[in-house]
Amino acid sequence: MRLLHVVESLDRGGLERVVCDLALAQSRAGHKVEVFCLFEPGAFAAELTAAGLGVHAAGKTRGLDLKTLRHLRRVVRQGGHELLHTHNPVANYYACLAELSSWGRLPIVNTRHNMGARNPADRREKLFRWSVHRTARVAMVSPQVSAKFVASGIVPQAKAAVVMNGIPVERYAPADAARRQEARARLGIAADALVVGSVGRLVGVKNHALLLEALAPLRAQWPSLTMLLVGGGELAAALRDQARALGVPDMLVLAGERPDVPALLPAFDVFAMPSLSEGHSIALLEAACTGL
Repeated sequence: MRLLHVVESLDRGGLERVVCDLALAQSRAGHKVEVFCLFEPGAFAAELTAAGLGVHAAGKTRGLDLKTLRHLRRVVRQGGHELLHTHNPVANYYACLAELSSWGRLPIVNTRHNMGARNPADRREKLFRWSVHRTARVAMVSPQVSAKFVASGIVPQAKAAVVMNGIPVERYAPADAARRQEARARLGIAADALVVGSVGRLVGVKNHALLLEALAPLRAQWPSLTMLLVGGGELAAALRDQARALGVPDMLVLAGERPDVPALLPAFDVFAMPSLSEGHSIALLEAACTGL
């Protein structure tokens, strides 16, 4: 088949990792696969283009961007795609809007990777609810996600499916002493430190501030306690300020956005996930696969 995945971007994140792995697996299975990014391509785009997959980026602006709709219609027309696979709400309603004026009845399937907006009046969720009427099937990444969207009336039971997230397990090796030492050397962390932390974007929903607040008092009992966060995001400065206010500025290690997460996971002693909301966390699966 000729398949087109539609995403907001391919920046580093769990959703984007799933899309990248899925597109690569589909290509290996003989399908013609491309990815359309509404915004910028992001870090994972290079991995796909290196494997010969087409990646398109529209550079979407805020609000309804007609240029992005035209770009999406053009890519579908030129690529002769038979199925659109959209990811999360914005990609879905953009695909549905573009399809209304262009492709007739090209099937669209959507995957919801999260539990949805915390505010039920969120504009994106209202637009997603509209777009579901034009969507053939909505796959959700856990039974809990499916139950929420079906119970709220956003996704009809007849269109709902559960497709659990997964990871290529061969990418992750169980942590042992040698891998732990190598990972800590990469990060500049002492070999004998007690390392607790997480992997994920530094944004509010990931709730890293709570983790730092919980760990700071334990520093007196475990002087080597280190909080390691792997990922970039807008709250890096705020977390540093919080660590200083708590009197433990040297406890916090911000590794930033990294392409080598599988090699870094053995640096952890304990993986913590303080998120306010998750659909089916890829970072948690990766940590489990590493034996943390």
